Amino acid sequence: MKKKIYYLFPFLAFVLMACEGFEFGFNEGQHHSAGLDKSFSASADGAPTSYYYYSGDTFDKEGYSSAIITFQNINENASNITDVDVLSGYLNVTNGEAFSSLGEPQYVGTKEEGILFIGSTLPKNDGALTFTFNVNIDAVVIEAKPYSYVDNSFNKDELIVDHNVAIAVNDKPYIKLGEEVDSENEDEIETTECVYALEEISNSVKIKVATARAVIEKIIVYYN
Repeated sequence: MKKKIYYLFPFLAFVLMACEGFEFGFNEGQHHSAGLDKSFSASADGAPTSYYYYSGDTFDKEGYSSAIITFQNINENASNITDVDVLSGYLNVTNGEAFSSLGEPQYVGTKEEGILFIGSTLPKNDGALTFTFNVNIDAVVIEAKPYSYVDNSFNKDELIVDHNVAIAVNDKPYIKLGEEVDSENEDEIETTECVYALEEISNSVKIKVATARAVIEKIIVYYN
């Protein structure tokens, strides 16, 4: 296989101000804030948009019930889907009695390979999708990776990857997705597990994706 070449979207420039990490967690019903990094990106009109990054939380799932959301029956390419009924038709939910509805899609798309993604490469157009449940959610785990594809045009064999993709849930800070190439498949990026212990339990979970596009593989919610 030819050498992979990664491209950074030119309109996004990040200046990271790193700070020391702190131990954090969510165990036996307790949680507290993690150490944060602050990053600024320049928008098209020059106004800065700020995001706060952290490494995620730890969560002791013992004693909690869970519902798992994955996506199925996706066989077309689409972008910025606003029809909630269409998106709801792609959901596969275990413990479905816990799930209520889907809403507020912003820059949600699909790929015919069975992939659902959230986000946009346009400045100041972050993606979002809200899940409402019949129970109050204590923690959310999202398995995701940056949007990518292989460019085979003009005899090339190049893996094109969205860079600096980050995901947040409700009022939690953003977790930046890793960009390591899968050791078993050089045409794919490794999956990142993002863990969020909610500061305030809620029956509404809003997933937000900043700076580019994230492929959402699995969502697990934990509740009492």
